[in-house]
Amino acid sequence: MKQIFVLLILLFPLAMKAQERYDALLEYKMQTNFSGMPTTYKAALYCNSTNALFIYQDQRKETINSVDEESLQLQYFVADTTAYFIKTDSVLTTLARSTKKEGGLVLIEEKVPQIEWKIDSEFKNIDGYECIKATCNFRGRYYTAWYAPEIPIKYGPFKFHGLPGALFELYDSHHEVVFTLSKVKIESGIVPSEPIKTKYLTISRDLYKKAQKEQFERIKRILTSRSDRDMQVSITSFKVNAIEMD
Repeated sequence: MKQIFVLLILLFPLAMKAQERYDALLEYKMQTNFSGMPTTYKAALYCNSTNALFIYQDQRKETINSVDEESLQLQYFVADTTAYFIKTDSVLTTLARSTKKEGGLVLIEEKVPQIEWKIDSEFKNIDGYECIKATCNFRGRYYTAWYAPEIPIKYGPFKFHGLPGALFELYDSHHEVVFTLSKVKIESGIVPSEPIKTKYLTISRDLYKKAQKEQFERIKRILTSRSDRDMQVSITSFKVNAIEMD
């Protein structure tokens, strides 16, 4: 049950409609590995001087069903072919990402998060670019980034931003979250491959986190209500295993 809940809160669906134009396109390979379930995404970052749009899509096309007979654990995953997005507006200082809730799609909106980067003195060459090391703590994870000042783009994948150069590599200390840059295109008038829908029901991030906890409490009540004299169910903690841990 816990694994199913983790999967649900990781889904950020995309249904895009408006045609905003951008000056740069950075393609990334995005990888996550939560609870022993590795996932690879095809990802693209579109950006201009004031806005950024990050789109990612699970590359798995099949259904996975596995059973561990010794531990009696069942893992069941239905491949999700939907694309997902995160949109950043530096002028309004807001950031929004889509997610599924009962009744349809909503946007979770927040202020653009402040990321306190620590610039290191270490350098390395990646694909012919001299990249500088930087580190940060962001919502429960410690990240290492390698960025190239030669490509002056302040936006990065997911919600990352603020470094004076394109992010070539970004990964957390456990390598559960990894972004690797694969292609850069600098050209005015770039249009995302799918149109962006302009109207969504919007909720705050605080309200969304509250809804997550309420969902956990509902699951907890259901499980504990099924206990009997031969089986006692005890659930004492709520933990989200995702890119954002808090």
